[in-house]
Amino acid sequence: MHKKALPDKNLKPQSDNNEEISKNTADKNTDINFIKKYDLEDDIEGNIEKKDIKHTDINQSDINEGKKIESRLENELRHNTILDLENLENVYDEDIDDIYNEEDYGVQFPSFFRLFAAVFATGVAIAIIIYIVDVVKEDESIHTFASDIFEKPSKQWLDISKQLFENRGSSPWIDGIEGKKYMRADGRFMLEEWLEEGGKLYYFDDTSCMVTGKKLIGSQTCTFDDSGVLTSIKLKSVPENKNTAVASVFRDIGAEAFSKNIVMDSVAYGSEWIYFLHIKENDRDSPPELMRINNTSHAVELITDKVDGYIVIGDNIWYSKDGKIQVFAALENGENISEKYHIIINQGLYSLVDGIGRIINPAKGETKIVGGCDYIIENGIISSVRPAPLRSGEKEFRFEASDIYNIYNSDGSVFLNVSGGIGAVCMKDSLLYYSEPFEYNGKIHTKIYRLDINTGKKESVGENIEGEIKNMYYYPEYGEIYAEYAPLGKKSPYTRIIIIGKDNDINIIDETARISGSAKETESLVFVAVEGDNIYCYRNHGSMSEDGNQFIVDASSSFILDKRRRIKIK
Repeated sequence: MHKKALPDKNLKPQSDNNEEISKNTADKNTDINFIKKYDLEDDIEGNIEKKDIKHTDINQSDINEGKKIESRLENELRHNTILDLENLENVYDEDIDDIYNEEDYGVQFPSFFRLFAAVFATGVAIAIIIYIVDVVKEDESIHTFASDIFEKPSKQWLDISKQLFENRGSSPWIDGIEGKKYMRADGRFMLEEWLEEGGKLYYFDDTSCMVTGKKLIGSQTCTFDDSGVLTSIKLKSVPENKNTAVASVFRDIGAEAFSKNIVMDSVAYGSEWIYFLHIKENDRDSPPELMRINNTSHAVELITDKVDGYIVIGDNIWYSKDGKIQVFAALENGENISEKYHIIINQGLYSLVDGIGRIINPAKGETKIVGGCDYIIENGIISSVRPAPLRSGEKEFRFEASDIYNIYNSDGSVFLNVSGGIGAVCMKDSLLYYSEPFEYNGKIHTKIYRLDINTGKKESVGENIEGEIKNMYYYPEYGEIYAEYAPLGKKSPYTRIIIIGKDNDINIIDETARISGSAKETESLVFVAVEGDNIYCYRNHGSMSEDGNQFIVDASSSFILDKRRRIKIK
């Protein structure tokens, strides 16, 4: 049997490229012919020693050719370029034998032999593992030992975990070597995740052990009692200084300034909402507010204020407030602050701004109704205010200045007829408040009434007052009605603000500093809004028209009254 040529075991192959191995096939054919010619097939040893050639017909050119063959074979063996098994099979197999000795150089097997050996070894290993697992299942002591070895969740064996689950009894809680653990129904331990059980929260670390004491989870410091129950969450209240995804959302909807007060690392994503903590602009030292913005409508809701930290788990938002852990369900409604408006001074006048800082600027011809006020806004500036349509639940009424004697139902029928005429009107829940002017001793006086729209019961409110009521606005958050009051009658520009309180007492705001003899003839005070203790008004300067029926405004400026400075009207 012919043996294949084998490489020097101390030499490294230079190439496995078949093209490089057979690049000089013509020379190899010449070598073989030369060997056959001089019967040298059995004379070429591994050390390439020359044998005495007895043929007498060897000429000088053949001698030179033999030296070339010897040199070429040495070079090819050295560089492992004749080890193309396929070429050796086809070219050298019948003519070259024992070039290298197997005992000296070791056998190299083809790749399919190596693959077979690897597969065989893998099969043996698998068989051993299967055997061990079977033994573990049968031997309880070995099973216990294996459980200790593979207790870390990252190295759990499913079979062993299921065996533990079956033997643990009715409770999923397991006292492991490293600490208390919780096993799921599928036999896996909870790992780096929250567990909600019995209205309480627990956390399991990277070893599947229940956490006690303090632990930094994300950017928040969470505190757990000795039984593992979460007791507090604390996040440092620092404004975000990066261009985050949620900041981009606010920028896109025109509320970039609002996003600058979002607390750093406080953003969490739910299925429909993005949650975050927000620092109040006018109270930066207090804990932030917990808020959320809808992914699609971009409505912004306030969940609660003064929150130390929070986490979102499924459909629940757990937050730390007043030293306690509280929960808010994602399906509940928060306070929609994107529809909560307030007044800001803008260019010496007023603008209406929503809860996330956007200046309201309706399209031309449209107005903005907020509570009982209907705002006419031009280029983001409030130009005037009028009472909003009268609504109570599903009922709606209509009152027009061109018809001062009647209040109409939505279908056009008359709801209320007042023979003396109506000066002003507003709705307070199911009560319709209206003023009725009358003349007494040559002067205009006013009487205020309230009418229950469900029962028709009518009552007077307070005493008769001298002068007329121009407009009335109800603020449910304060339970009060704010009205423009003209002490000298509607034909005079002179105006003050009165308040009809919760107990129907009528008071007037003390503004002695503004009142003077000239003010009564050249100033008109126009109600704009109420926020807290502030009553925002426009202070209009001008003069009466020649016919005395109209006040012509030359200039306006913002003017703020303190509603706490109220006195009983005389």
